[in-house]
Amino acid sequence: MNRVRAIAKDALPGLIAAGVLSATEQLLFHRATWQVPLFGLVAAGTVYAADHRLRATGKGSALDWLGILSASAGLLYLALATPWFSLLPLLGFVLLSLGYVLHLPRTSFRLQDHPWIRVFMIALGWAAVPLILRGIPRTPLLGGWMLGNAGLFFSAVLYSDLLDAEEDLAAGRKTPSQILRPNSLRILISLGYLVAIGGYLLARQPIYWVAPMMGFGVLPCLKHSPFLPYTDLLLLWPGIIALTSAF
Repeated sequence: MNRVRAIAKDALPGLIAAGVLSATEQLLFHRATWQVPLFGLVAAGTVYAADHRLRATGKGSALDWLGILSASAGLLYLALATPWFSLLPLLGFVLLSLGYVLHLPRTSFRLQDHPWIRVFMIALGWAAVPLILRGIPRTPLLGGWMLGNAGLFFSAVLYSDLLDAEEDLAAGRKTPSQILRPNSLRILISLGYLVAIGGYLLARQPIYWVAPMMGFGVLPCLKHSPFLPYTDLLLLWPGIIALTSAF
């Protein structure tokens, strides 16, 4: 059972990215391709794998680097061989990912080692994911969609840190869940979900309210809630909507 949970945890970031990109494509372009969610699946999985493989030393084994570089080559091929991706924003995401995963030159510090930089990098990074698509329409719909995703992921990171508190303490990493009092943490999570609801309202997509509304249900018990281990699954909601819409 633990092995199954570990595999599911490793696969989750890729599935979330595939879902967010597919939902973005359908919402903004009214189309559904297989290349766009595949790109998100491989890209997020690669960053997640690199983060965990390189966490201890920043170096990793030859096999680790072979897998990372092979996946990166596949992503480059997808980006160049299809007309769906904008290369300049993609380059920005590559630099952001490197800064998130690798130690800064001549230091043992990574950007994600700072408790607040990490939270905002994740929330804003996921919010900006639509920008990698070519010809993205600059409309209130786009702004609302990005704002909604930023709020949703902001609250999800705080929940995730709360769930992984023991693991973070063992690794010597500080997170907002360790620093803040429970009531302060509840306020921040609530604000994130309110931003998500407001953003999806601006995008005229109330169906996406389901995820933040379910997240609100965990707040009264917070870390004692039996549903806390499943809060990351709320991030699959855009993918579920995209999948049901496509079929």
